[in-house]
Amino acid sequence: MTKQRLIEFDVLKFLAIFLVLWGHVILHLSDAPAAGNGMYNFISSFHMPLFMLISGFFASSSLKLPPRRFLSKKFFQLLWPCLSFGLLFLLLLAAIGLFDSRFSVGSFSLRGVAYYLWSGLWFLKSLFFCYAVLYVALAVCRGKSLWGGVLSLVVSQIFPMFKVNSMFPFFLAGWCLSFNIDWLKAHIKAVFWVSLPVFAVFLYFLDAGIFSIMPEIKTRLLQGDFMAFKDLCYVNFYRFFLGLAGSLLVVSLVFMLLRHWHSRRMLSAMSRGGRQTLGIYIIQSFILETLMAQTMDFTCMDVYAFTYLLSPVLSLVLLFVCMYISERIRRWPRIGKQLFGQG
Repeated sequence: MTKQRLIEFDVLKFLAIFLVLWGHVILHLSDAPAAGNGMYNFISSFHMPLFMLISGFFASSSLKLPPRRFLSKKFFQLLWPCLSFGLLFLLLLAAIGLFDSRFSVGSFSLRGVAYYLWSGLWFLKSLFFCYAVLYVALAVCRGKSLWGGVLSLVVSQIFPMFKVNSMFPFFLAGWCLSFNIDWLKAHIKAVFWVSLPVFAVFLYFLDAGIFSIMPEIKTRLLQGDFMAFKDLCYVNFYRFFLGLAGSLLVVSLVFMLLRHWHSRRMLSAMSRGGRQTLGIYIIQSFILETLMAQTMDFTCMDVYAFTYLLSPVLSLVLLFVCMYISERIRRWPRIGKQLFGQG
């Protein structure tokens, strides 16, 4: 892989984490239903699929590791930060008296601690299990990519925890894309012009309830309503093609723009942010999803001004604040290793 390609994916990660922050600002800093916000629905349709696709793109080297090395690397890269930062954030919440109001579990109890550690930073846990499912499937199929991919896709659909069943197809798509990156670069305009109308059509007919209907479908399935299986297939296929088209649209757009982008300073800043997405994602979960969500409320603000003016500006500021904190933590070797782990 060339240096240019790495820069392109750093920029993609920067854009993805910016969209995550923008969506979280809309979701957490207003009591208005996020499902009724057009920009929130637009962002939610592809931003986490895009992150998972990018993660799958870089998965090949880890999937070739021996089992013990693979498990150790992924545990410390993905699960250890959930535990270390989770405990740190719990102590900070308890110190400032926000733990009870954030989780409504009564006192600072073992139950509350377990709930926080289990529910927080779900994407990192989902990514860990996506890696594990594909790794095991490839091992069972003795390294045969086609059959390993098919087996892993089937197995992932019976793994509902941390949204693995909905996220894994994008991880698998990114892994497949890594073997065809030269083809993608050679046909980047075609990918853009195909993904654009597909994404536009799926987005136009999107029912916002499709993002929240899964618990109801699962309940119906448990009650023996087999017609719910049809709804499950519809929702999964709709979300997959919507997320994949949106992700490929952004990927192709970034690849095309960077062919003609000559602003080295802006490119350097975005690439730097893209390399810190893990730290940004973790730190924003405390600053934005917890502290700001408990102390700020823009419900009374004009919805368009909040969504299209305040939210993106605030998201960009938060991105660089979280990036700065992440970089500072990593500059202290002992503290950085204890919090971020080592893979």
